Amino acid sequence: MAKSNTWTKEANRGRGGSGNMQQSKGEVTKRKDDVMSIEARAINVGEFAKARSAEINTLMKKVNVFKGGTGRRRSHQQLPRHMRRRASSHNVKRLPRRLRDQFAQEKDKVEAPQKDEAKARPKRSRRHRRRHSNLRQEFERRQRQHAWLETHLWHAKRFKMADLWGMRIPVQPSDKSARATYRAVAKHCLIQDISYHGVIEVKGPQDSVLEALSHLTSQQTGLTFGSKVYISGSHHGELTLYRKDKYPHSALCPVDFLWRALPSEEQEKQESRVERHLWIWVHPACYDTVLTEITDVCGQDTGIAVRGLKDDLVRFRLRGPLSHPILLDALQAADVVSMPTDSSDETWWEKFYSKAENAQSHQEQQSTWQKLQAVQSSSELNPRCVMALTVRDPRILIPQKRTKVMVDPAKVKVPPSSSTSSSSFNCLSPLWDADVREAVKTTQVVQHLLNQERSKLLVPGTEPNLGRQESRIPVLLLHNPGVKGQGSRQGIMGYGTGWDVVLPGGWAMGFWIALIYRGARAGGVRESRSCSLQQGLPHFPEDSIDTEAGKAQAVMQRKEMERIQGRKPPAKRPNYGKLGVPSPFNLEWVKLVDDWRKEIENKQTNEHSNADSSVVVVRDHVKLQSLNAVMNHADRVAKNVKGRKELMERYKAEVVAVSGKGKSHKRCASGSEMELTPWKKLKTDDAEEVGSKELESKTDSLQQAAPYRGDTSSEDTDPLASVGLADPYMYVCVQLSLINKGAPGPNSVICLPSAADLTQLENNPHYGGPMEPVHKEYVLPRKPKKNNTKSADDEKTDETKGKIITDKLGVPNLEDINLVKFCARKVIGYLTNGVHALSTGKGYGVGYCCVLGLRELVRGKLKDRPAVVLVRDTKSLQYRFASINVQV
Repeated sequence: MAKSNTWTKEANRGRGGSGNMQQSKGEVTKRKDDVMSIEARAINVGEFAKARSAEINTLMKKVNVFKGGTGRRRSHQQLPRHMRRRASSHNVKRLPRRLRDQFAQEKDKVEAPQKDEAKARPKRSRRHRRRHSNLRQEFERRQRQHAWLETHLWHAKRFKMADLWGMRIPVQPSDKSARATYRAVAKHCLIQDISYHGVIEVKGPQDSVLEALSHLTSQQTGLTFGSKVYISGSHHGELTLYRKDKYPHSALCPVDFLWRALPSEEQEKQESRVERHLWIWVHPACYDTVLTEITDVCGQDTGIAVRGLKDDLVRFRLRGPLSHPILLDALQAADVVSMPTDSSDETWWEKFYSKAENAQSHQEQQSTWQKLQAVQSSSELNPRCVMALTVRDPRILIPQKRTKVMVDPAKVKVPPSSSTSSSSFNCLSPLWDADVREAVKTTQVVQHLLNQERSKLLVPGTEPNLGRQESRIPVLLLHNPGVKGQGSRQGIMGYGTGWDVVLPGGWAMGFWIALIYRGARAGGVRESRSCSLQQGLPHFPEDSIDTEAGKAQAVMQRKEMERIQGRKPPAKRPNYGKLGVPSPFNLEWVKLVDDWRKEIENKQTNEHSNADSSVVVVRDHVKLQSLNAVMNHADRVAKNVKGRKELMERYKAEVVAVSGKGKSHKRCASGSEMELTPWKKLKTDDAEEVGSKELESKTDSLQQAAPYRGDTSSEDTDPLASVGLADPYMYVCVQLSLINKGAPGPNSVICLPSAADLTQLENNPHYGGPMEPVHKEYVLPRKPKKNNTKSADDEKTDETKGKIITDKLGVPNLEDINLVKFCARKVIGYLTNGVHALSTGKGYGVGYCCVLGLRELVRGKLKDRPAVVLVRDTKSLQYRFASINVQV
């Protein structure tokens, strides 16, 4: 029997499939026939067990480790089936008494010894952990890596939070979408806690401060720190900072700043001797860098002191038409006239307002605040004005339940000129004093005492009278202007207007709840970016391509987009090579300019590459306004023509019958009729005056002839020579408004239209736009099928198919790609953000175009017409026409 079994094992081992040795058919057949030729194999069990005795003993010890002298099963495994429970292995009292000792032995042998004494301690009860002192210790421990806002606990329950720039910042609310944000800004009030913007205080002689900070700014970008409108302290401003003497390269970030207003006695002194205070609000993405740069330029021998006030101030931003009435209802001027019984018991406000000048300033501020009751919206006020006020404790004036404050029509009237005047008394505030800020924070009445006083009231809802114990809080109100114009590009007039409220530290939650209970809707970082996009303004740091913070943000967004793309199955990932999008996740700004230079050098050999290949964003207001005038020549011509009839006569020769008697509207490919742009409306109105018969004949003649373009007689001439944009690596921030349908997305491509595209748009105002041909040469690698061998013919067909994309996300390799010529239309820039603008009902986007591409755009645009570009999304082949406007 042993011999037979041995032969069977050898025969099975020799068959194909499981063995490593491959044998031919003849050898297997011979082995089956000649059975007697196989040698007999046998095992002596005794000798085998003796040789393996040590291994068997070790195995038996492992098996009997939980034996306990009674069996090989664990204690909870010895129970009858009707008594077995999952929790029996964790709770010894669920076992019978006869098995508890065995369970204790098993537990001691299995459990590892505790390395840390803190882990060995039992977990505290929830009641113990929720005590105030224990909660404070826990919160301090959780803020070691990322700092919290004072309103963090309120936001954490209602918002999606993210660790950004070393802080825990609310990103977006959990309940509503971006459309609710637009309604809040357009019709109601949106509030945001932007206290993560750090404050840098610069204190010293005025001339010395201006001289030091002039190394970080340029007057070409607009008003600076030394502007007359800002230096008095009656208005706050904003500008872009650069590294020391590096303008226009090495941009840092945009900042907000405010000068401390001077009393009348110090205004009489010479400006060079007066010590001034300057507050600069900086984004947390570049706070440390800006603080270092300001400290370096101020030096040590200049008499200038620089310090950070990162946690000393709180700043709320309110936007919308109801932000003004909400603040009027929440902020009530406090009574600062009091006679203390003891000089040692004197409060900070009694000491500060004991001076006649400070008391006079408070009376004027209170009078001005009462006059502002007649103003319906903050858009009627002087832009960027500053208002100082000392108010009562908002926790005492909080409503019993959440309400919505509206504008009182009985109080609204035409405000007198004095209500919006920027007097120096309206800007004087004790908030600038560090001792006052500390006193306001430490003398705050705790919430427990306020609740006790409310419980003693006979009539619920009335205000408790605390007298001198009631806190007085100094605040600063900074006005923010919204959209100044109204039209197809600007949107609703006054959109985004509101106030910024600057408070001392420690008072964030008191004012936040008071404003929320009056109808303000809370928003986060996403809402801030959405509001900026609706206004047509770039948002920092996402839309700042030439700053270190913007580059870091672009890398973070690229990783996030690649992560989302990688989570999709391969069948749901678009082939960006076929779509003609070589960089869907990362915008190659430097490579685009390099490819444009290669394109120009083929025609003009006198240009040489620049050694400094860093991207530069043009912020010179004069150059940007000149460039905008060149690109939108039709707007400049319209201003010089007297009367609307004379302007219509210039367009009669090119009128297209888009509306008239007996003719239907022309529609785009989708069949939807879109709103016309202003120059299209002129042609529509013209059509009604001239008549349908004359228009039909002029339409036929116009379709046969090509439209008159710009001066293209000499391609060597530079149409932007008068603007002064010499550096080829310069980029211009532009605003795009789609003419017809469509909504662009982030990283969309901005391209030049061809002559045929402009001709079709001129003939048909509803023309949807050209299509990008599919790049069939870019194919994804084919996954080999199982148990299927490729033939030589199949391998040849794969090689001749085209360029195989090896990237798992479907992105082609950029090394051998010319970004300018990769698409059917030449690329001149990209959109950093795009959206469907709810204010205008059209697609809208903010992006950047290179100067070399804008030259070609001006050369090829229609005469006496604004410039038009093509926009294409990263996941579409459809181009859309868009009007372009330079952001000044």
